[in-house]
Amino acid sequence: MSDNQEYIERGKRLKKLRQDFFCIKTASEFADLTGVPQSNYSKVEGGGRDIPNKVLEFISKQYSEVNLGWLLFGIDNMINSNLNGRDLVSTDDPERNLQFLNIAAHAGIAVSTGEPEQSTWIHIPGLTKKENQYGLLVEGNSMIPALLKGDFVICELILNAHEEFKNGEIYVVVLQDRILVKRIFIVEGRFQLYSDNPIFKPEFADVEDIIKLYIVTFRVTKLSVF
Repeated sequence: MSDNQEYIERGKRLKKLRQDFFCIKTASEFADLTGVPQSNYSKVEGGGRDIPNKVLEFISKQYSEVNLGWLLFGIDNMINSNLNGRDLVSTDDPERNLQFLNIAAHAGIAVSTGEPEQSTWIHIPGLTKKENQYGLLVEGNSMIPALLKGDFVICELILNAHEEFKNGEIYVVVLQDRILVKRIFIVEGRFQLYSDNPIFKPEFADVEDIIKLYIVTFRVTKLSVF
């Protein structure tokens, strides 16, 4: 599918979302709500340009029930069926089974203060407690639709990247100056860090640049309890 056709299909879905979910009749009203200039927004619904990050950020922050995978790629339904994280996570349960890391993994460009540090134990119902298994929050929109800003993910520390690495899986990667969550491939001995959101360009890292690597095994939901 060409870029123009993708823009047209996304524009149609955004218009449907505006009308059916937000119940807003005019494009100009929705443009004002999302903070996008009306002239630019009309081009989006008309298929002349892609959906701006500002619109995606507005939806992901304020309306987590909206399925951005559907909006961007037509995946599944308009509305997510995920349970709210308040029903899934507890910090009071005596049988705490997951180490929560006190730093976010950025799905986008970000600067961290160093390696993630273990902060507290939490309980996820139904989760088997494992060594080297951690939970952390996701920031940014570069991994839409696989991960959204504010999602809580469970990941496992990779102790031997040469033996345990799986090409094309989603990882939390700790670099010297950043902590990112990306889909990673190894090509000619280099790590290629890809975003599922086509707006973002891939990044590259040498093996010696990577301090730690965690494979993402499960997305719990969008959380607001921490």
